[in-house]
Amino acid sequence: MDRDTVAGLMADALLERRFRHNDGAHPALAALRELAVNQGTDAGRRMVADDPHEVGSPPLSPIDPVELLQHDGALPSLPTVYVELRQRLADPECSVREAAEVITRDAGLTAWLLRVVNSASYGLSGRVDTVTQAVAVVGMRQLETMVASGMLQSLMRSVPRGLVDMERLWRHSLAVGGAAREIWRLMGRPDPERLFVAGVLHDVGYLAFVMMAPQKAAQLVPRLRASHLPGHLAERELLGFDHAKLGGMLLHKWNMPVPLVMSVLRHHEPESVPSMPEPSVIHLADIVARAMGYGPDAESAVPPLSASAWEASGLAPQHLEAVANAMTAMVDDLGTAVMCTTV
Repeated sequence: MDRDTVAGLMADALLERRFRHNDGAHPALAALRELAVNQGTDAGRRMVADDPHEVGSPPLSPIDPVELLQHDGALPSLPTVYVELRQRLADPECSVREAAEVITRDAGLTAWLLRVVNSASYGLSGRVDTVTQAVAVVGMRQLETMVASGMLQSLMRSVPRGLVDMERLWRHSLAVGGAAREIWRLMGRPDPERLFVAGVLHDVGYLAFVMMAPQKAAQLVPRLRASHLPGHLAERELLGFDHAKLGGMLLHKWNMPVPLVMSVLRHHEPESVPSMPEPSVIHLADIVARAMGYGPDAESAVPPLSASAWEASGLAPQHLEAVANAMTAMVDDLGTAVMCTTV
């Protein structure tokens, strides 16, 4: 058997594992699988063999997420610049120049905002070189939520080394943000940057858990990899809650907008809030990102697709190629941003 044949068989096996929690007959999943094959994403090759169950290891004791969030010493805090920016933007007389002055006090946030507005997704004819110009491009109404996505980088700087593959998680976050932005645009909805931010922050609960309970996180990770359940369901079984719940609670504690909170809180069960389209869009974006190989870790299977979320989007399977392309462009543009701004 030649090398190409062996490689093909391995790729087929990896795709089977990636889509193992889904019905391959669903037209959206069938289209995504075909895209994954045709585009030849390398993420399938990064998936690793199941870790063996740890024989004799004691079960994890359930944790109350409310208690976690009450320990202010371990709780991630909002960056000072973001707090001040929110205060400034609450004043209807706040100018573009005043908002830009606040942002420039944080070098990482400044670099992030400039990289975003100069990315291909904005399609600007010229380069934006100043924060004042960037604020004008984003718009005052969207600035707060756009800057909020920069908070993820601040959290990443505080996560203990070795527990999380930060580069992979960052690319997953960007992929979901890029896919969500494009899905929202295809749905004909306004303000797509809100969905980009929600996508970038959708797994913030996982980072928060690692920060607040690093020892528990170290015990959790191998068990998640060994589980035959989708990740969020395995978390509920092992901990009593999942990262989406903790992330939503954290954003609520930070007084984030309700649509953003619900997008994070319900992205694995969007059918529970049928009146809100945002959680469904983040759910679909997460599906697309993982299907195309941009998972948060090396053993990232595609979560079960919510049929109601797919129907509510109004998309057809042929739209998924545009979503995947926009997602890939976002990762290509900004995928190194966290490495450039974390020192």
